Amino acid sequence: MFVVQDSETIETEFLAHPQTEVWTVSFLEDIGNILGTGADDAILAIWDLRTDPSLGPAASNKRTHSMGVTCIQQSPKPDLFWTGSYDETLRLWDLRMIQTPIYEHKVRGGIWRINPFENLLGIAQCYFGFEYL
Repeated sequence: MFVVQDSETIETEFLAHPQTEVWTVSFLEDIGNILGTGADDAILAIWDLRTDPSLGPAASNKRTHSMGVTCIQQSPKPDLFWTGSYDETLRLWDLRMIQTPIYEHKVRGGIWRINPFENLLGIAQCYFGFEYL
């Protein structure tokens, strides 16, 4: 995992998901210190870039997603973020407690992308197009 500043300088470099490649990464707050990552290993990991990332994530959830984490999207509400997965479930998380999602919504295909739009949440699915929640 590389955090790049000004499209040139590698600010931070670390191995986020050692057994597989990272599929998604997103800053989870406006200051740019907290990152969320997901991969084929089905692990949701939260990283605090103010600490040494080589020591491991600040928090992780290894049991909720049953398949790879494909997308992470910050919510307009502070401390909340969404994840999508090949397990066909959209989840809403509180950054301060990621052991259990605060909301889940089943869809009809793996989730590729999550896009908030005004009072709606767009969900791009592998086989069934786009859905709004």
